[in-house]
Amino acid sequence: MLNILTARFHQKYRTTSYPRREPELPDRFQGCPCRDAARCVAGCRACAEVCPTDAIVQAGGGWRMDLGRCLFCGECSRACPHGALTFTREYRLATGLRQGLETDGAQSLPAVQALETAMRRLFGRSLKFRFPDPGGK
Repeated sequence: MLNILTARFHQKYRTTSYPRREPELPDRFQGCPCRDAARCVAGCRACAEVCPTDAIVQAGGGWRMDLGRCLFCGECSRACPHGALTFTREYRLATGLRQGLETDGAQSLPAVQALETAMRRLFGRSLKFRFPDPGGK
């Protein structure tokens, strides 16, 4: 037991100071995709063709990317001959609904926007749940 406590003491803190300081991301990190519509040529399907999960859909002149299917492999960015598709360093991609993971590459995702009042209240409190004990009296 003393060895465990000594090892834990030498480990120091393992948490990050995320809300106060932005996290340090690896150099090869690929965050939220960003598409420059001015550089994107109509009819070019290079990015959609190389996507291994079919996360990019081009139909009727529109362009959509489903981040729920995306592997963030970067193949689409490398395949784009015009450099219209790049990956930013934005790591906040969470959303409350599945539809929130679909983006056109130009708009910010719901996670970057402010949380709804109900969500803020939920996470602002301590998460103490009371479960009934089925074996108790």
